[in-house]
Amino acid sequence: SEYVYRGISQSNEDPAIQVGIDYAHEPTGFYIGGWASSIEFYTGSNDGSSIETNLYGGFAGNFSNGVDWDLGGLFYYYPEEADDDNGGEQDFVEVYASVGYTIDSPLQPSMSFGFAYSPDYYGEDGDSIWLHTSLGVTTSLGISPYVKIAYLDVEGDQTNANGYDYITYSIGGSYDIGMFTIDLNWTEATNSDDAIANQELTEAVIISVSSSW
Repeated sequence: SEYVYRGISQSNEDPAIQVGIDYAHEPTGFYIGGWASSIEFYTGSNDGSSIETNLYGGFAGNFSNGVDWDLGGLFYYYPEEADDDNGGEQDFVEVYASVGYTIDSPLQPSMSFGFAYSPDYYGEDGDSIWLHTSLGVTTSLGISPYVKIAYLDVEGDQTNANGYDYITYSIGGSYDIGMFTIDLNWTEATNSDDAIANQELTEAVIISVSSSW
């Protein structure tokens, strides 16, 4: 019902369509993939970006103690970016890493911690760091509630010379119906005193329907 990226709506609070494809090499843990979403940034422009594409690759696996790990890099590419889209260049790259663990118990509590770093964040805004953590369980009813909390800090340059930082969180749950997964959550982001140019932090109920095979 809405594409929210790090606490900011990427679809002008409208629904979005998304698709992705991945390849994983089991013995080595190497993977590569691509993902795309419809977006709506600049509603007053006829040539603003209407699609975001992500190209990524890395290695993933698990340690002998059951801890999962993931290390990789990601390129955000906006193929329809135009010179008059306001602000700095949209395309940017990140490196990321995360670890996760699931406890073998009736509710299967799972937790994860991760970060992502970009040397030149969206809009040519300099260094950025994204820290995130999540906690979830699986109930006997098949509903999987979760809580996610994250923090973004951006140095600032072209889009916001002073930089900015904020915290965002989601509280929700997912439920599998056949080959489909329904997810419903409340997402909110709280801003610092620094404004983010041309963007509003999200407070929204979001529902998504997805399928993978």
